[in-house]
Amino acid sequence: QFGLVHESLRERNLLLRHAIDWVKPLAFLLPVYPGHGRPGWQLKLGLTLYDILSFPNPMPGHRHLEHAAITKDYPTLTATHLRDGFLYYDAQMEDARLVIANLADAAIHGAQCFNYAHVTTLRRTATGFHVGVEFSNKTVTYWNCKSIINTTGAWSDVVRKVLGLPTQKHLVSPTKGVHLVLRHTPPKTAVLLQAPQDERVFFVMPWHDRTLLGTTDTPFTEDPDHIDITKADIRYLKQAYEHFFPTLPIGPGDLVSAFVGLRPLAASDAQASDRSRETVIHSDIPGLFSVVGGKFTTHRQIAQDVVDKLINTKLLPPTDKRCCTTSHPLPLPSNVASSPPMPPYCPHHPHTLAEVDYAVRYEWVRSVSDWNLRRTVIGFAADCNGISCSQAVGRQIGTLLDKSEADIQADINAYMQETERLLKLCRNSLA
Repeated sequence: QFGLVHESLRERNLLLRHAIDWVKPLAFLLPVYPGHGRPGWQLKLGLTLYDILSFPNPMPGHRHLEHAAITKDYPTLTATHLRDGFLYYDAQMEDARLVIANLADAAIHGAQCFNYAHVTTLRRTATGFHVGVEFSNKTVTYWNCKSIINTTGAWSDVVRKVLGLPTQKHLVSPTKGVHLVLRHTPPKTAVLLQAPQDERVFFVMPWHDRTLLGTTDTPFTEDPDHIDITKADIRYLKQAYEHFFPTLPIGPGDLVSAFVGLRPLAASDAQASDRSRETVIHSDIPGLFSVVGGKFTTHRQIAQDVVDKLINTKLLPPTDKRCCTTSHPLPLPSNVASSPPMPPYCPHHPHTLAEVDYAVRYEWVRSVSDWNLRRTVIGFAADCNGISCSQAVGRQIGTLLDKSEADIQADINAYMQETERLLKLCRNSLA
């Protein structure tokens, strides 16, 4: 899939240029263990192609590392059977913040963005579609439009069913990816390894002063609203990690948190790790498009392809203008400092209630979970997991949104119960 790799690397380079607050360079170590994983010559060839496909690359090309250099810089990585290795560069993104930056940019350019809005009805009309949307306050608003773009990822088939479209053939075959957040001292760079159980690639990387371990890649055929982490997921990652870091066993006290996501891959009968990451744009009926597959890195190109499709099908007027997003920086985060300066509302992280205010007013935050899990990483990386400060956050959000006391407490309780349930699962899996 050279085309997909080249596209991903090109888009990564654009993100490094236009989203500098959320996408930053990150070095990766590829250690070579003869008899396990790919041989050194294959890695050297692959990295050479990677450098070529990355051109023009704002980051250094790959380089070879001797055994002594690796053991010096990565003292906890097992030296047993280690021969040498390679260092190459990729990027690390703040995924939730990048989503918000794109939404903010869309709003600046005239888009209406809604959170907790549920499409309930869709009806064809002579000029397009009549769509009903239900909001969290139970009110329903109706719109008429020429076209609909279904970009709901792993929920694509669910949405098509709600809209009364044919569902005999699935468009998406999601795979599940679980990550563990550890209290272990983060490695100097990311480390890319192959699990001894099945030789699947996994990584260990620095993340918000923690060590991030991931990820699994297993088929998922259930309701995407009810995805969960299992003991098997945690133990798989634990076994793979401890094989290469034998002096750093993962005990119940070492796990800060865990999280899980779904990759919305295009429907395929292939093994989970072998499924294509390419984007597919389906048109179920004229004017309605479902976008599946792709990678977060290529989201800008996917959007450009969808707009081109709308122009080519005459749902948007033709234009001789080139797409401007290849040279368009995303908006920078606003300065939300208060006067006088406001101290953090919790000793376990640096965030302030002024930031919460801003997120409610301008970043569509409506709940404690929104703030702790989808605007910040408090729930995943802070020692308190956001539990000890959920009252302060919940009441701040509730006051700004004029929630009732019952609704405020229900929001706080929902976050605390779900977080405590996950932490209990993590502890029991490692006991």
